Amino acid sequence: MQPQPEMNLTPPRKGVPFYFSPNFYTWSRFFISFVVVVMSMWNEWWIPIALLVCTMYALASDFLDGYFARGFSLVSDFGKIFDPAADSAFFVALFLALHAMEPTWVSLWMVVVVAIRESFQNVFLRPYMLFVKTKVVQAAWFGKWKMVLQCVYGGLALTILSAMSLWPAEVSEYRAQIDLFGYYGMLAVVTLSVVSLAPYVRALVSKD
Repeated sequence: MQPQPEMNLTPPRKGVPFYFSPNFYTWSRFFISFVVVVMSMWNEWWIPIALLVCTMYALASDFLDGYFARGFSLVSDFGKIFDPAADSAFFVALFLALHAMEPTWVSLWMVVVVAIRESFQNVFLRPYMLFVKTKVVQAAWFGKWKMVLQCVYGGLALTILSAMSLWPAEVSEYRAQIDLFGYYGMLAVVTLSVVSLAPYVRALVSKD
């Protein structure tokens, strides 16, 4: 039996400034996730706008941590585990906030299903594959489409809620169509989230 390569979760330190460190952007998404949950407890007109700004930052930071990790050769086991976990934490927090603002769009069961799915992948499956099977679980196409749909739905939902806060009278006449988008859009997110787990489960049970 060949010895397994040693895995190291310690964030790499290569002397680059913190704003070039991929782990800075990873941890900042965890912090932003906490901020999103806190803001969801308030009922102010500016909350959807603030959440939209948080979403834009989360997407930008997701790009930057990968860009700097590759550009400065800072790819690490730490990043392989916590980068996707930060993405998952943010979107679960965002959907929880959307549930608080528009429960007819995002039901609590939808948030629970997404949270369980993301927890299974990032708390169990990825670490198990990396440290036990010594394999990196690459993002499957279903997973990438799931991420795209989450970004599109979250961005559009917050844009609509921002418009409803700023121009309630003008937007109210489209309320029926908006509610249809809100509910069925989130239902599509939940469905694709569950379906996209299949390739990762297949990799888990594979004997290769």
